[in-house]
Amino acid sequence: MDRLHRRQVFGEDGFPAASGRYLLDGEIPLHSHDFLEIAFVRGGTAVHLRPDARTPLSSGSVVAVRPGQVHGYADCIRADILNLYVGPELLRRELLWTLDHPDLARFLLRGGTSTSRLSDPAATALEHWLTSLGEQTSPAGTPRAAVALGLLCCALGELATCTFDVATRRATISPAVRRAWQLMVDDPAYPWSMTDLAGRLNVSVPHLHRRFTEEVGTPPMTWLARTRGEIAASLLIQSERPVADIGRLVGWSDANYFSRRFRELNGSSPSEYRKQFHS
Repeated sequence: MDRLHRRQVFGEDGFPAASGRYLLDGEIPLHSHDFLEIAFVRGGTAVHLRPDARTPLSSGSVVAVRPGQVHGYADCIRADILNLYVGPELLRRELLWTLDHPDLARFLLRGGTSTSRLSDPAATALEHWLTSLGEQTSPAGTPRAAVALGLLCCALGELATCTFDVATRRATISPAVRRAWQLMVDDPAYPWSMTDLAGRLNVSVPHLHRRFTEEVGTPPMTWLARTRGEIAASLLIQSERPVADIGRLVGWSDANYFSRRFRELNGSSPSEYRKQFHS
């Protein structure tokens, strides 16, 4: 599971949806990758590791790891873990329907650990969809992408029954917040400000700040900074681009500022991060 790259995970056609199953004992060192990983614990126990947290897991637990985030496992005792791998680009297109399920959307957009466990029927169904995705064979004449997307949507539908976030309980994600999120995701390098975002949406700055924070769980500029950090982390481990170029690509053109913001988000400088996680 260490240092998985897209070509290893998503195969030759590159459609960004796949799954894998692992029976773990012991530990998995801290690692990172440039896609969303959702880990579903089917049996056994483990401790999920982040640089700043240790979270016990048992059967029915679900963990979402955002692109560029560092994570690993410790104290695994016959931990049966099914992983769902999703390219974040799908959230901007084929998976926009998840915004109609706010708890699930916040879980996918922010990462974290479920605060409840999947029910037995949902866990059985999720295992079925993930196993089918991992063993996927497409009928003659059917594109693999179409089958993979269908299985992915079925798996996410089961996850929508779980409780992910008790702090943010807004029942909907409003059109203004959806549009603000889409603008920042589509062009993260743009020098966005609250004034600019609110002006494009024809709402006031306080209104947008309040609604975005309530519905997504973090203020817009904080969310943008984290997204830029995720993109930068992905480029550092998956490409050979110079560090300064990566900073400019994500909207942090000043090298010192880029290094400072990246360290705040990831606990190390861009160069240190690349040295640790680049294959």
